[in-house]
Amino acid sequence: MIDECSEIELDTFILPHPVMGDQTLREILYFTAYHVLHHDRQILENLKTS
Repeated sequence: MIDECSEIELDTFILPHPVMGDQTLREILYFTAYHVLHHDRQILENLKTS
């Protein structure tokens, strides 16, 4: 679905976020990708210290 969005749609489609406020679709996608990697790193680090 995302690969069907135009560059304009990524920057104009607005989604509400309860903490960060209104975000463009592009911003939500970048945040989600970063957020998943952040938690992945935390899990891997916790597995090393267990």
